[in-house]
Amino acid sequence: METVNIRNDVSFEKKVLLCIYWTARKTVNTEGCAPFYIQKIITPCNNYTRKDRKILKLSSNIISEIQEDSGHFEPTKIEIQIGGENLNAHFENETFSISAEKNKELELEIVDKLGTELKKKHPSTCPQFISRVYKH
Repeated sequence: METVNIRNDVSFEKKVLLCIYWTARKTVNTEGCAPFYIQKIITPCNNYTRKDRKILKLSSNIISEIQEDSGHFEPTKIEIQIGGENLNAHFENETFSISAEKNKELELEIVDKLGTELKKKHPSTCPQFISRVYKH
């Protein structure tokens, strides 16, 4: 598992979406154009699970719950599947951690890229990807 500290001057919503985006983007390099799915979101209070082949999306309520729990040092876990790779993302306080089931090098690539993006004044994401994983 690799970990990166997340800047305080970026909104929590943007932090979560940025971490999920770069996790997917870096994984595509090894898995190709395989579908991206959030399988589960596990917070200390609730579990959200993908059901009946429907896409599980983040929402402002879920992100608020992640932020509240994270601020109390209670981790949230997001299980992601991209092709044959299963990833576990963890948010806790001001850190993001990622573990990959098959390709451990991928963990370092994701964390390195996030470290680079988080140094930018305006970290980049893809609006089409964000609309696919986040419902307002």
